[in-house]
Amino acid sequence: MIFTAAGQSGLGVIDAAVEQGKFVIGVDSDQAEALKDSQPDMANVIITSAIKNISDNAVNAVDRAMKGEIPYGTREVFGIAEGAVGIAENEFYEKLLSEEDRAQIEELKQQVIAGEVEMTPTTGITTDKINEIREAVRP
Repeated sequence: MIFTAAGQSGLGVIDAAVEQGKFVIGVDSDQAEALKDSQPDMANVIITSAIKNISDNAVNAVDRAMKGEIPYGTREVFGIAEGAVGIAENEFYEKLLSEEDRAQIEELKQQVIAGEVEMTPTTGITTDKINEIREAVRP
């Protein structure tokens, strides 16, 4: 499985996954949904997509600014709990992942929302910290 964190340039990876009989995780938007009518063979190898709800977030920011609700000079973080990011849970997700796997993902998602999982801020992160994280997840 490959996580195609490359926007639309990941389409070549998805195409190769079809040829190789492998699976991918799309990025930015629901790539399986976008491809299901025009290229169903590609859609069928996309387990899910990591989604950044940029348009919704931008509209929300403008709306808040117009209402005077933006706390200028402070840092706000919007994540999965706020709906700013997430994964595609579509027909392909349902078909390609077992009920047990989907339940485990939902449990992990709820742990993140509840603040039970420590998220590492990326602003100001050192190279040493990045290497520490890489080593922690190395197979």
